[in-house]
Amino acid sequence: MHIRGVRAARVYVGCGNTSIYFWRSPASPPLRRCRPPPPRCPAAGEPTMHPWLRGAISNGVAGALLLAVSQAGHLEMYAIVALGVQWAVFFCHAMPKRSEVRVPPRLRLPKHSWALYDLSGSATHLAVVCFSLVSSPRVRTPRQILCAVASIVWLTRLGTFLFVRICKDGKDERFDGIKKSWLTFLGAWTIQALWVLLIQAPVLLINDADDRAPTSAVDVVAAACWVVGFGIEFMADVQKFAFRADPVRYPHAGL
Repeated sequence: MHIRGVRAARVYVGCGNTSIYFWRSPASPPLRRCRPPPPRCPAAGEPTMHPWLRGAISNGVAGALLLAVSQAGHLEMYAIVALGVQWAVFFCHAMPKRSEVRVPPRLRLPKHSWALYDLSGSATHLAVVCFSLVSSPRVRTPRQILCAVASIVWLTRLGTFLFVRICKDGKDERFDGIKKSWLTFLGAWTIQALWVLLIQAPVLLINDADDRAPTSAVDVVAAACWVVGFGIEFMADVQKFAFRADPVRYPHAGL
């Protein structure tokens, strides 16, 4: 605030683009200059980095890790498939804001939903696993087929659960701070491609080579561990889903 001028007992006071005109008594104390307001601090959760810089870093780091992992395991073709599916969904669906998913109204899906982000992750898992089975003509062993089937069962359950959850919530708050910049938003899809390759690396390495090892007790133990882990993950997601539906009741029991 600053004094623009004084005429007799009339005083003009300016504050930014606003001028105030009032009467001032000569016996009143002198007016003081106000200090400028302090710089605005970012709110909690608000990104402080420039969106373009943040997008360049997220895409660059995820892309570098994707390249390093693919070259270390000779999985370049699978990395291309994973990144291609993710970027195709982004440029054809998310970037142009065509995120309307036709579902029943009772699911309360918003007009611009990001439900296809989780579905695209499951689709990328499926594409990578299926590509590993048909990429080279070789006879598949029961171990290779079992690993592929177990992976498909897992990704189907996970994708279905995430899709139902986002339809019920009506919004995915993870993207509130990054969807304003397309480059930053693209980083989420690039990171998911890296996640898919890391998760499916054991299955891809098994299916990408000739499996000559005979079936043993180790395979039985590994299959049993997978069944137990799958059941624990399923029960944990069900319990968390019930808690999110009624957050007042804090879960004191369960996984």
